[in-house]
Amino acid sequence: MDQVKIVIASYKRAKILYETTLELLLRLNVDIINDVEIVVETEEMKKEYLETIPFKLKIIVSNTDGLKEKRNFVRKYYQYKTDYEYILSMDDDIKDILNIDGKSITENEWIKLIETGFEECEKNGAYIWSLTPSDNSFFYKDTISYNLKTMIGA
Repeated sequence: MDQVKIVIASYKRAKILYETTLELLLRLNVDIINDVEIVVETEEMKKEYLETIPFKLKIIVSNTDGLKEKRNFVRKYYQYKTDYEYILSMDDDIKDILNIDGKSITENEWIKLIETGFEECEKNGAYIWSLTPSDNSFFYKDTISYNLKTMIGA
């Protein structure tokens, strides 16, 4: 996954990030030191994350206020990067990713998921897609959506 950068926008949830999404990525053998970047709002938050997470992750300060603005920052900031081809945006509180049988995905299933996501990006001229936690049957359908949607209170 040399061409993929995983970007996680987070707000005052360093411990949650470390105990959920980062733990999941480690289990899936993702090189979190080189393939993951965290986006926070302020230099103070950056310091908190560096003190909480025992890895030397790249942390970017967005100087934005709110989740919508941070997501817009991520989309614009990574639009013209040349050291990697694709961006996978993830939430900071993903405990697990389940396969069709309801079991935790394996490393091979993770790689297939990423490949499939970016194949769809290529077909549609995109460079970024997202994984968000949701226990909602709407997302269990075997369909792909190409317009930006967010479900709140699922």
